[in-house]
Order: sequence, then structure tokens, then C-alpha cells
Amino acid sequence: MSGVRVKQTTRRHNRGGDGAGNTTRRKSKPASAPELIPAHDISDHHLHNDSIGDAFHLCALYDSSSDFADKCAALSMLSADLAFRHLYILDDVTSKHIGVAFNSFRSANDLIMPVDSLIGPLTAPVKISLLIDRLRSIAAQVSDDGYGGIFVLFDMSWIPITPSGLANHRELEVALHQLAESPSIRVACFYNRALFPPNILLDVLRAHPAILVGDTLRANPYYLPPVVLLGGDAEQKLNWWMANLEADATPVSERSERARETLPGAKERIPAVATSAVQVGSGFIQRWSDAEPESLTTVRWKIRCLGDLRVYRHGGDLVEWNGYSGATHKTKTLFALLLERGTKGAGVEEVADLLWPEARDIDQSLNRLYHTVHCLRLALSPHLKSSRNSPFIISRNKHYYLVLPEATWIDVPVFEQYCRQGEKLMNAGNLDLSLTCHQAAEHLYTGSLYGDIPLEYVEDRERDWCWSRRYWIEAIYLKMLACMATIHRKRQDAGMSLLYCERVLKIDPCSERAHQEAMRTYHQIGRRDALERQYRLCRESLRRYEERQPSPETVVLARELIA
Repeated sequence: MSGVRVKQTTRRHNRGGDGAGNTTRRKSKPASAPELIPAHDISDHHLHNDSIGDAFHLCALYDSSSDFADKCAALSMLSADLAFRHLYILDDVTSKHIGVAFNSFRSANDLIMPVDSLIGPLTAPVKISLLIDRLRSIAAQVSDDGYGGIFVLFDMSWIPITPSGLANHRELEVALHQLAESPSIRVACFYNRALFPPNILLDVLRAHPAILVGDTLRANPYYLPPVVLLGGDAEQKLNWWMANLEADATPVSERSERARETLPGAKERIPAVATSAVQVGSGFIQRWSDAEPESLTTVRWKIRCLGDLRVYRHGGDLVEWNGYSGATHKTKTLFALLLERGTKGAGVEEVADLLWPEARDIDQSLNRLYHTVHCLRLALSPHLKSSRNSPFIISRNKHYYLVLPEATWIDVPVFEQYCRQGEKLMNAGNLDLSLTCHQAAEHLYTGSLYGDIPLEYVEDRERDWCWSRRYWIEAIYLKMLACMATIHRKRQDAGMSLLYCERVLKIDPCSERAHQEAMRTYHQIGRRDALERQYRLCRESLRRYEERQPSPETVVLARELIA
């Protein structure tokens, strides 16, 4: 296990063993109700892999460090009768808060691994294949040491603070699910509900065939197999769930098989061709009408709108905008405009006027638009034989629409969610989790909304298709940085607090909130000279750029701190 730092616990605890902390194999009793088993009875009612589907892959949602420890304790009994070795993968924040409660049930043979030892630096993009290879290597070593297998208890609190963790969450869960298809590997994923938006937690439910609820291990009725989870076809999901509902009185393993019988291609790794419809205007259009099958195998997209506009197909392939004899900036602008307009679409003349205001007449601009639409369709679907068969850019009633695959991930709403959640946690006094949420938002904001779209298109005040929204999101970003300054000050880290104040003021020198926070920080560390200088800078900036005086709140704060 070279390159992987693993720490073995020193506490000894008898878990059905020989009194020296060594577990012994006990004869298991058949599970009388594998779909609903109290956790405290799990050691006597062993739950085999086939009782929860193809993989022993379960999840647990927790609300506090003590709740996390309780759920770990419940699941630690799960493999006691098979002499499985337990591997706990934790981040620094979770390790700090679990405390004595976590030590009360661990065995001397349990392994503890810091998450950065498994995935590398948290500041770098996560390589899922490397993560899985390392877990396989550890599992092989555990098997060589004479254990029946390995039970990985994986806390996922690190996901929000890695650059690609949120965007690749589904792919990570699918990889862990496939890892847990081995009878000697079990995986339990833990999610702190305060750290993840509801839409991500819904994906968590869909990714696991079993879930720990309270002290009860339940078969998960919301589970979707990997091929369906990653697919962009809502009809596949519906068919799977309906088949399970019709068979809800049968054991889960039989239920999964029955669902597969009604879902052609469910055992394949590539999703089947989508056939769902999407509503546009007053009617419905076929999402993939006349689309060529080879263009539909990559149906999950990830779209990054903050900073340079980037679109990734399923598998990580970046959409190339300049490969089809079209103007790159106009092709990207068209995509961004259609993305912003959503189901409203954009009129052909409106788009033509935006992109070619200098055209001599509407016919010339429309001809150029048709060519740009052709280039965009081929950029999004490079294997199409005819751009008219594009499943993603469609035309109806003199409007163009962008039809996104159902599972598409977009960074902007996730950024906004983490900013709101971080501020909520800060106001509640939970500084550690608030900092994690704000760090997640900070990683997502890599620049202004559609930062590489030419200003001549963005600053179109007549249409204002993204100008106001760009500055609204930037305001959220500056507020987020100011919140991080507050958090670091309350954590007695004056250097980091002042750094975040400086970042805000570099963009908006008139931000009174940032000036106030800097003054509070200087007061905290006894720097009255710097405090007075900051107040003078605040007044000068407001007078120079906005021709006004500081607010009464800032004036009162300065007087109180200087006094």
C-alpha cells in the first residue's frame, strides 16, 4: 500500500472475538426480514450482498458528530460474523468532532485513513480511478492478512471542498458501487446533511440500494442501478421504479432482477437511447426525435458557467467550440443565451440581431445564424451525420431551444446553494461547517458568469440576457468572501480574515461590510493605527467612487472600536 497513509487504532474492544480484540467467525442466522433489520440485531441477522442487490453499498445521512458515531457503531456490527476488517476514511473536521464517542466501539484491528491519503491533496481534482485502485489495493492486503474482507466506512464531507468533487459525485458513487460488487468488499457512505444541498442528497438516495434510518437498515425504494442513474433518460428511471413498486412484496434481490427484466439494457454500462419528451411553449416535442443513436451514448453533461464557459460530456470530454468552421465566440454565445433562456427559447431574429447587429439586412444575419446553429449542433454532437438530427438544439415556431440531458450538472445553482447554506450555518454559530460550505462555493466560483463571452454581447442592455445576472452572482460572491473573513476572525485567524477582506475590496473598494470586518479584525489584534487607517480608507473610497459618506452603522462601529 505504498503512498497510502493508514493508521491502526490502539483501542481494544471485544466485538464477538477472543477477548484480545480479534474477531472470530460466528455462525450467522438467516435474515428473516432482510429489508427491515434493527441495527442492534444485525450481528445475529447477517445481511448478505444479494439481500440488497448486486453490491453491498449503503448510505447513512447524519445530523451531528454524535449521530455519525452512533451510525458507525451500528454498522460496525454488520460484518462482525464474517471477520471483516473495518476501514474508516475521515476528513480532518470529522476526526476532530467525533471524539470519545467514536472510540467507544472501534476495535484494535480497525484502520483509520485520512481522506487526503486516499485521494491526494484536496486542492486538486479527484481522480476516481486512482481512488478505486487504492481501495482495491488495501482490500487485497487485508485479504492477504487473513480477514474475510474489508468494510469501508467512508465519510463524504470532503466532497464539497475539492474542485471536481461535486461535479463528479454521481460518477464516484457508481465507481464505489461497482467496487462493492465484490463479495469481499463492502462500502458505507456517510453524508452530513448540513453540508449537502437537497438535490445532491436525492442523488445519494438514488445511488445506494440500502440506507440506515435510525437504527434500522432498510432496502432503499429510491435506488437506481448505475446505468440508469448516470443516464439522461427519465423514462428508464420511471420504468425501473414502477417495476420495483409492482414487486414490492418480494425480496430486494428478486425485485432487482424483476426490474431488469422490464428494463432492456439495464446490465449494460452505457445508457440506452433516450426517448423522453420535454415541454416547450404550449406543446411537447420529442427530446431525441430523429436523433442518431451513436450521438446519444454520452448523455450526462457538466456545465461550468462561472469563468470560461465549459461543457463536459459524459466521461469528461470537453466540447470543442472551434472545430466546425464557425466563429468560436459566436457559437459559445449562442449556447450561453439558449442555456439562460431555458424552456422559453430564443427567437431567431432576436439571436441574429444580437450576434450580427452590423448586418446589412435580416436575411444576411439569418443566414449567418443558420451556419452558427449548424456549428453548435456539431460541437455538441460531433458524431452526427447531419446537424438537423441534433437532439440538443431544436427549432420550433421560429425559436431555438437548448434541450439538456436530464442528469446535467450546472455550477451556478450549486454555488448559490452553498453560499446560502454557509451563511445560515455561520449565523447559527457552526463555524466549521460554515467554512466548509463557503470553501465549496469559493472553489466553484472561477470567474464572472460566462467570463469569456465578449462584452459586446454581454452588455446588450436592450435584451439583458445575462448582464444583470452576472453582477447579481458577483455580489453573492463578494458577500461569501466577507462571510469567510468573519468566520476566520471568529476562529482567531486574523491573517486569513484580513486576506479575505482585501479580496473583497480589490473588486469593490466601497464594500462597507469588508471595511467593517477589517476594522473588527484590527481591533481584535490590538492594531489601533491600522484600524484608524482602514476607516480613513473606507471614507475616501466612498467619497471618490460613490460620492457619499459611510453609513451610520459604519460610523458607530468605528467610534466604538477606536474609543
